[in-house]
Amino acid sequence: MHRLPLLSFFALLALLAGCGGGDGTAPAAPAPSLADNSANRKQVVLLYPSEKDGILAPFASAVEISETPQQEMTGLLRAYLSTVPGGNLVNPFPERTALRAFYLEENGRAVVDLDQWAFEGGGTDTETYRIYGMINTICYNYPEIRSVKVLVDGQERETLLGHIDLLNYIPPEPSLNGKLP
Repeated sequence: MHRLPLLSFFALLALLAGCGGGDGTAPAAPAPSLADNSANRKQVVLLYPSEKDGILAPFASAVEISETPQQEMTGLLRAYLSTVPGGNLVNPFPERTALRAFYLEENGRAVVDLDQWAFEGGGTDTETYRIYGMINTICYNYPEIRSVKVLVDGQERETLLGHIDLLNYIPPEPSLNGKLP
């Protein structure tokens, strides 16, 4: 049985989406660059909101394969925060936002610690896209993670922008996702 390399699969997926029937769904993720096809990288899907309909849509990327899952997930989050997806997809975080730390806990839980720039600007939709875009991305790529606690500057906060309770662990919200590969 002949198997397409993962890079070819994403390229084919992007090509087919570009020839789509105009059904109003977000475009498929662009193929990663050839540099991302090295043996020490893992293909991942980053979920960003579409300007068109607000649905979290897939964007193909790659992260370094690491010695531990925690290191690999840290790489995923750094990629999520720093990527400018383009097309009609937007990164909901301010450009300066950085990951301070990422921790794995027992029972499928994780903790994300963002810096103070995560507080900058926005309202309900922005907060929803920041929190669930990040959490859904983690949980989609690493299904063993079932909920995430979000800290800012190492501290618990009631909310990020005044709407979503951050005092508890937050499970993913798949209903916000568009069609995923």
